[in-house]
Amino acid sequence: MHKKGFTLVEILVVIAIIGLLATIVMISLSGVGGKGNNARRIEDIRSLHTALISYYYNETPYHFPNASTSMLDSTELPSSYIVEIPEDPDPLENGYVYVAFQRDGASACTTAGNNCKQFMLCADLEPDGSNQVFCCDKDGCVESTATGYCSTLSECP
Repeated sequence: MHKKGFTLVEILVVIAIIGLLATIVMISLSGVGGKGNNARRIEDIRSLHTALISYYYNETPYHFPNASTSMLDSTELPSSYIVEIPEDPDPLENGYVYVAFQRDGASACTTAGNNCKQFMLCADLEPDGSNQVFCCDKDGCVESTATGYCSTLSECP
């Protein structure tokens, strides 16, 4: 008499194969979140760059906003230039950094006014510890390797 069904060995082999396939899928998908976050960061920085350039050419005399913190807020860059100031998609990351500089590029703008003639806007990219940043200044944007954010324009990537 022959019983119908699967043996214990057959069931264990199937479970092992499913586990192996699940591991392969998880490993291949592990970087997808970071790539998505980086794409959003780059798009956010480009949008802010466009808004800052528009602000510069609409203000008389020409100048960039001075940020009271390391990032702009809606009082410094009004909603007529950008609807909402974007935030880093990962709240555990450093966020975006904006620094306005005086004409010489060596001195940060410390007070509100029209002396801010240059700026640097940066975001850390994933993976953590890679030192990859995406930065924009008044001349354009670039992805680069940096060891930290700049305190003068000449230190920026």
